[in-house]
Amino acid sequence: MNLRNSLQKFTSPSWREGGMLAAFAVLGGLMSLLSGQDVSPEPFRHNLYPAYALLSGRMGIDVVAAGAGPAVSPLLFIPYYLVFVKLNAWPMLSLFLRGLPYGLLMFWVWKIAKAVFRTDGEKFFRWMVTVLAVTGYAAVSQIGRGNGSLWLAVLGVWACYLCFCSQRKNAVAAAFFVASFGAGLDISALPVLAGLAVSLPLVRPKEKSGWLKILGCTVLGFLISASVTAWYTWRVTGGLESFWLALWPKGWAFAASPFVVKWEMPLFWKEWLLLPFLRTEHSLAGYLLDPRLAGGVIGALILIAKRFFGAPSERLREELVWCLFFVGAYVCWLVGFRDEFSSVILEVVSMLLLGRVLLWVAGARWGVLCLALWMFVFPPSFSDSRQAPEGVNFSFFNEAVLTENPLVLLGGHLSGVAPFLPQQARFVGGIWFDPADYDPSKQFFLHRLNPLPRGYYSHRFDDKIRAAVRGHSGDIYALFDNEEPSSENTVWRRYGVELAEPVEKCQTLYSGMDIWPKGLLLCRMKKTAEK
Repeated sequence: MNLRNSLQKFTSPSWREGGMLAAFAVLGGLMSLLSGQDVSPEPFRHNLYPAYALLSGRMGIDVVAAGAGPAVSPLLFIPYYLVFVKLNAWPMLSLFLRGLPYGLLMFWVWKIAKAVFRTDGEKFFRWMVTVLAVTGYAAVSQIGRGNGSLWLAVLGVWACYLCFCSQRKNAVAAAFFVASFGAGLDISALPVLAGLAVSLPLVRPKEKSGWLKILGCTVLGFLISASVTAWYTWRVTGGLESFWLALWPKGWAFAASPFVVKWEMPLFWKEWLLLPFLRTEHSLAGYLLDPRLAGGVIGALILIAKRFFGAPSERLREELVWCLFFVGAYVCWLVGFRDEFSSVILEVVSMLLLGRVLLWVAGARWGVLCLALWMFVFPPSFSDSRQAPEGVNFSFFNEAVLTENPLVLLGGHLSGVAPFLPQQARFVGGIWFDPADYDPSKQFFLHRLNPLPRGYYSHRFDDKIRAAVRGHSGDIYALFDNEEPSSENTVWRRYGVELAEPVEKCQTLYSGMDIWPKGLLLCRMKKTAEK
């Protein structure tokens, strides 16, 4: 009798879901190993340093080390920092663990598909929808990468499950807490919150206290995550300018000319309305070339039309809820972001909507064939910036040599290399190669060094940098990309220093990643006469 009870316990729904969670986590790790090591410069520009500063006690030591751009939440990148830096000597294990958020994404998408396609005849169909929902370009290209987008996507699909699929008490309020917590980590998670808000009238609680609870949870979730970012920003910069800048959508289409890259915006009304469909007219990013967003738009239109021409039913109401969510999230994404990082959730919901359309038009059996054809025509596409893992995650072939009490000026976006340099150093960031310091013939080259719009690289921290240089009694070094303008003293005199020796005598640091083809230069500097 006890054996039978034990077997029934292990076959209960909670144990089965635990087994599925473990299976998806392992599959995510294997997908990360299959994808390979990410060799994009993004983690070394902005993302590694905040978690490093928080966990290593650097916030009271370094000066604006992460640069003058928008603040980055240390909470979002603690997982990546732990597995990339702390497991530096175990690259295979590190790469496997970096696939965990993709495994969690698959688990929650499977849970949602299980609720949306819940009849016995739809079991295989729901698996096909799950596979296609998590193999879009935006999702697959982020596996194992250090930008935090998959963690935000996990929070997004979890919020969707709580709001639309969970039967638990206070699930809707919990969904808004999770979504707003994600938006507080990174504003690119805002489309999820917008989609939930648009669909709320169909899932709202009837009691007035329910609305207040949702509002309170939304505010609380955002304050918890955003307050950590604000506190971190205050500690490392002495103000909140970078924090307020981080709350501005990166692709905001209106009244933000200093902060928006103009040529990344749609130009005319046709491009605004038909952006996912312009696959042959423009050289679009991979996530826009993926047909899922276009399929989501078509699916939402068909299901909304079906709602008005079909007989009312519970399933029609559920479909309309998902359509409203997609419309709200898509419009927010289109106006404020248009990037692959915040389009993962749109790919997921697009396949749910298309799945409902196929099930209505063709039935489960023919729908499976249609989804299989989709996968054959549009197979998953991996990012190009990958390589096989080597002996360590990251290291310099030749170790940097610094004196006992050095001050290291980080030129450009290099704060992420700080954990791999001698830790007796004090790091100073916010060093910018301003086109105004050079002749017009170098404008294009300098834009490549400074890919952000001009509003991001203003010189609002110059006084802090100069004060750190003047007040330092030890040796001063500069670390910068081995590119022509970087070695010119015009850059450095702005901060009260200049090269103390010819560039040929500087230390050249090469890494196993092909991020800086010519390596990084570590040069000794000397103070200039104060004006």
